[in-house]
Amino acid sequence: MLNKTKGRKLYIIILLLGNLTGIILSLLETDSAIQSISYFTWQSNIFVFLFFSYLLFKNKELSTKEQSIKAAVTIAILLTFVVYHTLLDPFFKSGEYNPPFWRNFLVHTYTPLLVLLDYFLFDKKGKLQYRMVPYWLVIPFIYLIYANIYALLGGTFVFEDSISRFPYFVMNPDMIGWGLEIVFIIVISLFISLLSILFVFLDKKIVEEKKYHD
Repeated sequence: MLNKTKGRKLYIIILLLGNLTGIILSLLETDSAIQSISYFTWQSNIFVFLFFSYLLFKNKELSTKEQSIKAAVTIAILLTFVVYHTLLDPFFKSGEYNPPFWRNFLVHTYTPLLVLLDYFLFDKKGKLQYRMVPYWLVIPFIYLIYANIYALLGGTFVFEDSISRFPYFVMNPDMIGWGLEIVFIIVISLFISLLSILFVFLDKKIVEEKKYHD
């Protein structure tokens, strides 16, 4: 019978296999690797691959700092999950674009859900603090800076018969104007903050419930 440490390592291997397969499929199905990895989806999946690869070879319990970094990665990949299933997938279904199932499933659903489940199954609860929340905004904001630099340097994204300098319409001032883009950035930032606060609240609630039942 597997102990908890070996069980987690096996779980991480399963997570990473699906995660890496999704990343590779996205690279194989595009004419431009740099364009492909310039989407937040792929970058958040790469962050998952890097951190969980590190976690695979770590035998000690995560420090508070490492737990905070893991939470930042978790929030980033959950943002990928939420944005895809609430905004992008309905848009795809209303048009003619039909993304490959397995690639989309692995990077937008499989990886985010397994990362979240890893927290519930294996993480020590009670280490997350509300003061950590601002730091968890770093990954999305780094991406925002990256996407604008990519556009300024002449990078493009191809959408069926159209070409855009920006990966998502909510980040595209050419389409919606700078004013509306700023509004979207504020709304998304608030959403990430609320999601992060909920994550900390849940972490603390689990500890309280455990103490109550003990």
